[in-house]
Amino acid sequence: MWAIDMLSNLARYTFTRKRFFEPIQFVSGNGTSIHIGVDSANTALLVVHDTEAEGIDTVHGSMLTKTSQ
Repeated sequence: MWAIDMLSNLARYTFTRKRFFEPIQFVSGNGTSIHIGVDSANTALLVVHDTEAEGIDTVHGSMLTKTSQ
């Protein structure tokens, strides 16, 4: 469940600060686990451009969907 908590925290950060992640940005764990309190090999997050997702507009705003192949 920690991954869901982490994504929720990133979503809250981007929403409240109005700062968004761009491709090739990263979140560093300073060489330590990004899962606080757990010994993990995951020490950073990297944001990359998804080449398979397309954006769509809805009545509630824009969102991404997986394209059919």
